[in-house]
Amino acid sequence: MADETSYVSISEDKEKPGHQQTRFSTHLLMLLLVLISIVSIVLCFEMYKLQQENAEIVKVVETMASSGLNESYDVDAYTDSDRDRPQTEDIVWCDLCHDYDWVFILGTGRSGSTTILSMINSIPGFYLAGENGKAIEILYTLPFFGGNSRKEELVGTEVNPRGPYKHKHVNKDALHCTIQRYFRDIIGHSKNGKKFGVIGFKEIQVTNPEILDFMREAFPCARFVVNYRKDLKAQKRSKFQREVPISRLRRHTNSLLDWAKDNGDRTFILPLEDFSIPLFNKLLNWLGVSDCSYDSMLHANKGGYKDDVNAEMTGNCTYIRPTFDVNIDSTKAIL
Repeated sequence: MADETSYVSISEDKEKPGHQQTRFSTHLLMLLLVLISIVSIVLCFEMYKLQQENAEIVKVVETMASSGLNESYDVDAYTDSDRDRPQTEDIVWCDLCHDYDWVFILGTGRSGSTTILSMINSIPGFYLAGENGKAIEILYTLPFFGGNSRKEELVGTEVNPRGPYKHKHVNKDALHCTIQRYFRDIIGHSKNGKKFGVIGFKEIQVTNPEILDFMREAFPCARFVVNYRKDLKAQKRSKFQREVPISRLRRHTNSLLDWAKDNGDRTFILPLEDFSIPLFNKLLNWLGVSDCSYDSMLHANKGGYKDDVNAEMTGNCTYIRPTFDVNIDSTKAIL
């Protein structure tokens, strides 16, 4: 009898709808809590990435802001009419072409760019720095600098006088002067006791033609040594390219070479497989250097990265500044 009563009691308990609804609500609440936790983790991760990106951009902007707005320029580099203009702390003339001669090494990675860097730095009066973490690409993404549509809307116009993007007239050449000063700072030239007439750096991570066009616009009289590797399979087998698909290497190489052909008046193409003393002496002449020559070749990263060493040269090098068909008036700006 007791067993029968117990059975009835249990059966009645199972049939109570309130208990079933409670269990269902509990399970649903637990599921919602799990989903909320997952979403929170994803959001935190995305916010962290955004903070890292913003911190990098802020660092670039802060460096540019402190890059010496009141630094003095050599007025002897200007024409007589320019020297007649006021040179004060508030009005400083910047010449995008003649303040410094810029030379850049563009490469695809594990293609001999460090060797080219060391060979060029062996030339008296030349100083090219190494890589800088795609700084030119970071600047390109900033709305007042890069090649996106916002730049064309804002720079050089009086549009949007109200609202969140309101501003006065923006001088594009002045922005380019700021970019040049910024790069002089990050390659260590501005604070270097020795002044070099030819400066620049190497960039092996940027092959996007739009960014390279922006680079040429900011450095209107620059020259570019374009370096690549014909044997893509060997390039992929190298230590730093093993995880890179060969299709990507081919795409980046073709993109860089296409840009070089479109800018043939400013580029010297130098594939790794063609490295030789005669070819580097040809590079010397292209750079405007005469009365000296290379006697030896370097292999900067043979067996792993090594500190810079200079190539052996004979003669007393003479450098002649290049001349380009550029409207010089458009390359000066009041800062």
